Amino acid sequence: MDTSRESTGAASKAAQDAITKAYEELAARLRVISQTKFHIPEEDAEQVVNTVFEAYLRRRATVHDLERYLVASVCNASRDYWRAKKGTEEVPIEAEYAAPATADAEERLVRSMTIAVQLTRLGDECCEALYLYHLGGYSGKEIAEKMGTTEQNAWQILSKCRRRAKELLGGLMEGKTWTSDT
Repeated sequence: MDTSRESTGAASKAAQDAITKAYEELAARLRVISQTKFHIPEEDAEQVVNTVFEAYLRRRATVHDLERYLVASVCNASRDYWRAKKGTEEVPIEAEYAAPATADAEERLVRSMTIAVQLTRLGDECCEALYLYHLGGYSGKEIAEKMGTTEQNAWQILSKCRRRAKELLGGLMEGKTWTSDT
């Protein structure tokens, strides 16, 4: 009797069960995000969600927060959907992404990394609120629940953080720096 084969089989079964459970619990929510936030037609939203789960299957060993990963992935996959359709259908304004007008990929990468590093200076509360709203597709009420505050306070946090991010990035583009005590 080969115990290593049995333990591998049990681990594989547990992984399959976890993936099935994740799909059952989150697929409907991911379809709603794709359809409401990005205006993906209902018949195509299912394929977008399936693409996200396929990507998860390839990367599951490196995914630490499954829900955040899937929500961010469905947002990105929805944007990719509209990019692919750009020449054939009109893209909703909410789903458009304006890439920097730079031909050099290395320069774009450096700019993106610089912006990401600068945004970490906003603090954990701002990073979490902005991530949940803009990348996660969460509503103000959902953000309030996740952050343990009221919905009104969640909107105030988002407003404050957007203003600070705008100041930070405006200063970055002008060669200025931003400090957290501003």
